[in-house]
Amino acid sequence: LELVDLRLEPTEARRRSEFEVVATWHVKKRLEGGWRLFLHMDPVRGKKVRQDASPMRGMLPIDTWEPGTWIEDRYPVYISHNWGWPTGEFVKIYIGIYEADERLRVTDPGKATIDDDRVLAGKLKLID
Repeated sequence: LELVDLRLEPTEARRRSEFEVVATWHVKKRLEGGWRLFLHMDPVRGKKVRQDASPMRGMLPIDTWEPGTWIEDRYPVYISHNWGWPTGEFVKIYIGIYEADERLRVTDPGKATIDDDRVLAGKLKLID
C-alpha cells in the first residue's frame, strides 16, 4: 500500500469547526484482515486525541481494496472545545493503519515525516 499524497484541508481552523485529512492511496497488494485507519492529533498543550477512521465513511473497508486501485479519501475531524488546544499553537496530525495491536510498518517513507509507524499529515493551527 502506497500513500501517494497526504494533506490537511484547511490548515487553520477554529474550535467547534471541522478540518479534513485528505489521503490518496495506491493499492500495490491486497491487505487481508481487519486493518483500520487511525488519526492522531498531538498538540503542544492540551488533550491528545485518537480517532479511528473508516475509508469512504465505512463504505470501502481496507481489505476490499484491489491491487492497482487509486483511492482518494477524506477523513473529517470535528474540533471539540473540550480538547483544550490553545489558540495560535500548532497540532501535529498523523495517520496510520493498524490491526488489533499491530501497526502497518512504514517501509519507505520518502520525504514524509514518520513517527512510530504513523505519517505526519501536517500541522493544524488553531485560530480564533
